[in-house]
Amino acid sequence: MTSTDGTVIHQSSSRYNAEVVSYDVIPAFDDNVFEPNEKLTISGVKVQNTGGLPLPLGSTVLMPSTADLKFEQLSHKIPWELQPGETYEIPVNFHGRICDIPPPNKPQVYKKSVKFHPTIELRGRRFEKSFTSEISVQYPVQLKKLLLPEQLKRGEISTVSISIENVSTVTYGRSHGSVFLNLHMDSRLRPLGAMSKSTPAPYEITHDPTVCDSTYVKVMLIPPKKTLCVKLAIQMDENANLSKDCFFQVDLYFQKKLIQYKQKSIKTSVDVKYI
Repeated sequence: MTSTDGTVIHQSSSRYNAEVVSYDVIPAFDDNVFEPNEKLTISGVKVQNTGGLPLPLGSTVLMPSTADLKFEQLSHKIPWELQPGETYEIPVNFHGRICDIPPPNKPQVYKKSVKFHPTIELRGRRFEKSFTSEISVQYPVQLKKLLLPEQLKRGEISTVSISIENVSTVTYGRSHGSVFLNLHMDSRLRPLGAMSKSTPAPYEITHDPTVCDSTYVKVMLIPPKKTLCVKLAIQMDENANLSKDCFFQVDLYFQKKLIQYKQKSIKTSVDVKYI
């Protein structure tokens, strides 16, 4: 690099190069889980000149939106020439949101890796290399198991067991973050009520026999990193047609949004009497 009069100012085997070398990702609610539609902040963005010449004035730092992340349109210009090896922490934060997702169309847990792509530009040229990190996006509560009897006879009573896991570091339920189940079952099956031995029960079951699919389980409390087992007694109708299996589905709602479901079936069994 030379001055206007031809004097050598800097000499190097490589030119300047700007890289984002680190930053912090801060969720709006710290439960150790990043979930769809959650707000977040990128702070402490550090830029380093990893080249052999000073980085000219005018370099701009951005946090572009992606298919999974939407950020405010904000940029920051580095206010001076960065010398080779010099690091600069920008004094602004980037505010964004994880994109929301539609209700599920498959009976599986939602989990996706989402990447951040910080960018530095100089006079229309984008520097190629920057530190890229990723987070795992999921919901803090998940359906783990749905256990049904393999088969039922007319009038037979059995137990349905539904396991809900809290993968976060905070308590969810009535006091924070509503969690409930909606149970859909074959018309030949009749719910009889909860089979919890805990006092008070960590969940509440309601059912309106006059309304289809009106069996709900309201979760009162799921401690962090724990699994709640919901147990419900069901009975096969005494006059049931046993020509086909019985359908059973459990929907999991978090903050009034359907986030997961599981499906199974119960085989019907004829009670044969020998004379």
